[in-house]
Amino acid sequence: MKRVTVSVAREQFASLLEEVETGGEVELVRRGRPIAAMVPIEAARRLNAAKGYRAWLAEYADVDLSVLEPDEERSK
Repeated sequence: MKRVTVSVAREQFASLLEEVETGGEVELVRRGRPIAAMVPIEAARRLNAAKGYRAWLAEYADVDLSVLEPDEERSK
């Protein structure tokens, strides 16, 4: 991932945006510390979907899913 300072990102925003549109990723740093990232929209959507799945998993982690298994008698 390419790293640029916020001030450089302001100056080169259009070219950085083109880079992201073609699949690149850019990390924005201030005083050497990462503060943001520019990523293609599909990567952001995958991240959001993964967060939602992890939240769902955490909520239902203690649920006994064996009740969803087919009953031996019903499957005959």
